[in-house]
Amino acid sequence: DNDRDEDDLEEERENARVAFDSIDAAKAGVIEKTDFQQLIESLGTTYCDEEHRRTIARLTTDAGKIERADFVEWYAQWVTGADEETDEDEGDGRDDEVDENALAANWQRLSAPKQGEWKCEVCSVRNEAGADKCAACETPNPAAAPKSSDQTPAPAVPGAAPSFSFSGAADSPLGFAFNSTSTSSRAFNFLAGSGAQNASL
Repeated sequence: DNDRDEDDLEEERENARVAFDSIDAAKAGVIEKTDFQQLIESLGTTYCDEEHRRTIARLTTDAGKIERADFVEWYAQWVTGADEETDEDEGDGRDDEVDENALAANWQRLSAPKQGEWKCEVCSVRNEAGADKCAACETPNPAAAPKSSDQTPAPAVPGAAPSFSFSGAADSPLGFAFNSTSTSSRAFNFLAGSGAQNASL
């Protein structure tokens, strides 16, 4: 059985070499990773992006190339089923790392502040540039222009501004007057208009 398995492996290695050389026109012993689909299909195998994505990541060098010897050995092992245990042992490996990096980059792009937005220092919610306070916790925008403290607050009921006025003696500069008499130390007069009211303490 071992001899037959080895014969099968060698036959598939030769098939892979021939196919690889047909794609590698420059005979450089490497192909671009983007040529993997064409290579696998030239061997009569259906290309599956989900299945072969891990393989491409595993076979690709830092220069973005796939070397002939690496592909030939992988293909022979894969087509005969000899690499199934290897795949299980390796787990997701490099592919997981690639996926995590892609997810992190995508999350960073999505969570990056848009132009003019500000991030609340208390709850980290992002707010529109013109917002005076955080939409979530109402913390004031630190970049917002401070409001003037001498502004009159708006009345509680529109059109009904509170008011108060005095009217009284015409000869008083303040519009009202207090007048005490010499006959009683416990009495005073509040002059309003032309009449006078007496109040006893």
